[in-house]
Amino acid sequence: AQDFAPEGALSGQPGRIGESIDLNGAADALRSYANDIVKRPPSGGVTVSFWIKTMSTQNGGEFVYSNAGANFMRYHNGDLKPVFDGSTGGATTFNVNINDGGWHHVAAVHNGAGTTSLYVDGDLAGTQSESLEDAGSFGRQTAIGSAYDDTGENVNASFDDFAVWERALGP
Repeated sequence: AQDFAPEGALSGQPGRIGESIDLNGAADALRSYANDIVKRPPSGGVTVSFWIKTMSTQNGGEFVYSNAGANFMRYHNGDLKPVFDGSTGGATTFNVNINDGGWHHVAAVHNGAGTTSLYVDGDLAGTQSESLEDAGSFGRQTAIGSAYDDTGENVNASFDDFAVWERALGP
């Protein structure tokens, strides 16, 4: 998390790869030092991936990550809702049941041609049709574990190896 500043009383613990960051679901989060780190790249594709561990039964749509309200993923009692088009109107909540206390690898991939795919532990959880919003023009930070503007909706989970690629990666 070298490109992110910690907020709250974060604690580290053994992770899936080295050490992870533990977010308590109250005020803990990571916030990017720079604005616009998640943007629509020239290729049109983007991938957000990370390891997550949780036993949370939060069901209010807490943020796993958030960038300008355009690109984000919400957590719903073990299930995930990735969004790249700036609207939750047609977004799908994928039934992935990751709240078992084990580490799970998650990758949300937008192919740049209108399709978002969600992979959990290397398996395709599902796809949805959506455009790719250009979040690079908003001048806002990216957050891990809360809303980008620090208005709450914090998730209770541990994260490891969080990464963003400005291209669509395959399984």
